[in-house]
Formats: sequence, C-alpha cells, structure tokens
Amino acid sequence: MLAGLTLLLLGSARFEPLQELLQDPALKGAIVSVAVANDRGELLLANAESTRVMPASNLKLFTVAYALHRLGPDFRYRTRFFKVGGEIWVDAPGDPTLDSKKLAAVGKRLGVGRRTRIRVAQAYAPGVPQGWNHGYLTARYAAQIEAWSVDRGGFEVWADSKGVSLRSPSCGVRLIYLPDEKPLRVSYDLQGRTITVRGALPKESQRVISLASPDPSEAACRALGGVEGPPPDALPDRDPDCILESPLLREIAAMCLQPSDNNIAEHLLLTAALAEGPLSAEDPYPQATDRLVLFAAKAAGIDADDLRPWDGSGLSRHDLVTARSIARLLAWCLEQPWRDVWLDAQARAGGPGTLANRLKGLDFAGKTGYIDAVASLSGYLKRSDGVLLLVSVVCNHFKHPVSEARQAIDRFVEKLAEAKEFGTAVEVRPIDAPQSVPLARAGAALGDRSARSSVHGLAAPARAHR
Repeated sequence: MLAGLTLLLLGSARFEPLQELLQDPALKGAIVSVAVANDRGELLLANAESTRVMPASNLKLFTVAYALHRLGPDFRYRTRFFKVGGEIWVDAPGDPTLDSKKLAAVGKRLGVGRRTRIRVAQAYAPGVPQGWNHGYLTARYAAQIEAWSVDRGGFEVWADSKGVSLRSPSCGVRLIYLPDEKPLRVSYDLQGRTITVRGALPKESQRVISLASPDPSEAACRALGGVEGPPPDALPDRDPDCILESPLLREIAAMCLQPSDNNIAEHLLLTAALAEGPLSAEDPYPQATDRLVLFAAKAAGIDADDLRPWDGSGLSRHDLVTARSIARLLAWCLEQPWRDVWLDAQARAGGPGTLANRLKGLDFAGKTGYIDAVASLSGYLKRSDGVLLLVSVVCNHFKHPVSEARQAIDRFVEKLAEAKEFGTAVEVRPIDAPQSVPLARAGAALGDRSARSSVHGLAAPARAHR
C-alpha cells in the first residue's frame, strides 16, 4: 500500500492538492464536495463529502447502475409491430435507440403508406421530466421523453454551399432560410414548429445545430411512413408481424455514459423502475426516482438521505447527491458480476466520450457533468504504482466559467495520480454509510414528493450538459 494512503479525514487538510482545489480562484465561494476512496470503499480523503449537491450528469452513474442491476447487461428492448386491418399497431417499451432508418425499413416491410394509421401503446409518455427548465426544451439534450420516439427525440439542421436542410425530415418542422452576410444563426419556435436560419452559407457541409422534436411520437409515426392515430385499447394476443430489437444493455450503457446522453438515461430510469411494477401514467417520475433511491439504499448500501433524484440524467437542478454516495456506488459496482460492463461503459481520459480532451496521459475512467454553476467528475483513477482510487468531486455555485472549474478539478486528479503521499496517515475508516438500510428508513428519507409537480426549475438555462 502506498505510504500515507490510509488517511483519516482529520488529515485531509494536510494534503496540499486538496487545499489547492479548495482555494482555487475559480471555485471561490463555491461548495466543493470531495470523496476519495480505495477500491474497498474506504474513505481516504474528503471535504464536505456528506453535503448534498447538484451532481449534473454524475447522476447518470446511479441510473445506469440501477438499470444494470434490475434488468441485467443482456437485456434488450423489443418493439413489436402488428398489422391489424389497414393499420399498424405498435407495442413501444421505450427503446431509445430507434432511428429513422430502422423505422423506415420496418414501414417498407409492412407496407405502410402515407395514410396508414399508426396506433401505439406506449410504456410511458411523461413528456418533459419534472424539474427541467423550460429554457432547455428546444435543445436536443432536453428532448421530451416518450416510449415511442425516434432519433432520441431530436433532429439536426445542416448547411452547405447549396442550402440548409433537416436531417430527419420526419420531425414535422418547417424550415426557413434567410440569407445575409453574417454567420449562421438559428431561431426555433417549438410551439409553431418553425426554424428560421439566417446567415451566409458555408463552403463545406456542416452541422448547424441539434434540436428537439416538437412531438417525438408523431415523428416516430412519420418515420415509419404513416400518420399517428389513437392508442389501441389492447394489443393483439398473437405473435407480432415484426420485431425490432435494441442493442444489449451492456452497449446501451456505454451509449449513455460516454457521450452523456440525457435521453437514454431517462429511458433507462423509467424502464428499470417499470420492471419493478406499474408506474403512474400521469407522471411516472416520483415513483421511478423513489425506486432509484431504494435501489441505492438496499442494494448498494448508500444512505438514503444522501440521494434525492428528480430525473435520471441530472438535468434537473433539483437533483441532489453527496460525493460519498458516488464513491460508495463506484465501490459497489466493482463487486458486481457486470463489473467489466460497467467499467467499459465509462468515458476514458483521452479516449471515447466526454473525457476525450481531458486528463490525457492518466488511466482514468468515469463520468463528467456540468450545467450552469455545476461541475462534477467521478470515476476510477489507476496510478502508475497500481493503486486504484475512487474519486468524486462535485462543485456547485461557482461564478467563473465552467471550463475553469473543470480545469481546477482536473489539476486535483492529476496531483492525486502523482502524489507520493497524502500526509500523515492516521487510520482508514469506511465511507459513513450502512451496507443496507431498513426499508422504513429508506422510505422516510424520500421525503414529501407531492410538491414536485408545482416546481418547474426556475434557475437559469444550462449552457451545456455533459
């Protein structure tokens, strides 16, 4: 074991890189929550580790772990299609990987025409998840959540020397181009379903912007080749005429975590929660997030008081976690039969995902996160001496640009990788969370969720979310 690695919290103040992080000008006045543990989940270094903070996309770690635990890494979505008279009936369980090409191929196979009615039984259709700021909603990263959707609820606007076009014409949006000499600008009237692009055309083809579809289920029906009809009263009790299977969950986990895909995270939360029992048709999120907390408490041994999710992606500013709960989750996932799936799903320093341009040269795998005034980084740091550290840093309420907060976090991780010792070792102690939490206590920790429906995330729109 590395000299000085067994550090009690009392010795944390002696570790110079932690002090440098806490005193970084970019984080002046901010909440800086830190938990560093060994691979057994024993806490080595910490600051404000039990303070609940907004995690941004680090919440996806809980969502994906819940899905892998509840559904298994070999789970697949199976979207079923039935020909009923002159109509197509669809059983939509929530596959977030459906795309326009897949649906067009099914429509051609089933003989769907422009007037063919598509009647869909959706597993859930909450639309906008609770707590999402309405300023987000034109962006593709905040597309509405419906079990029957295509291209992850969004579409792209592209431009070249010949003009401006939509990728995914089934989105049902009108495109207007107004040329001038300035750089390209986009305005999007979501309710009016109109996009206006102004500016000079580029010489080479380029993506201009990614946007959310005004009606994801209608767009999926269009992609299939028909028109949306009312949902069926009941699906046929026979084999379907066609089935679309998703990739395995082990692949979908990476599709969620590496690029930090909000849409996939929301579907995984609702699918895992639905596997435990019915969800409210009106608003499935209170039940789904309660089940996520119970999973964390019962399975992963996380104190239920440490976790208050409002969605599955971390886009809601009402999401709260502690750094110690993330560190505990990271340790628990190493003990699971799907450990390798979990590790392969993480973004890698200098590799695929949101860490492609960060922490280069380090053996780090984990999850990034940021929204306005929030920056987080949690994952696994393997030092050159072979020591594995579980690291979680979550910063809230800083005034400087998020890029400066990220740089401060990265410097801290780099110094963790290089440090010869942390300071004067006293003793190791486990993360302060029980291995299991009685159901009564876990349920009580969920608190009063009845107020959720009246809160609409009034904070400033996120500049980005990864």
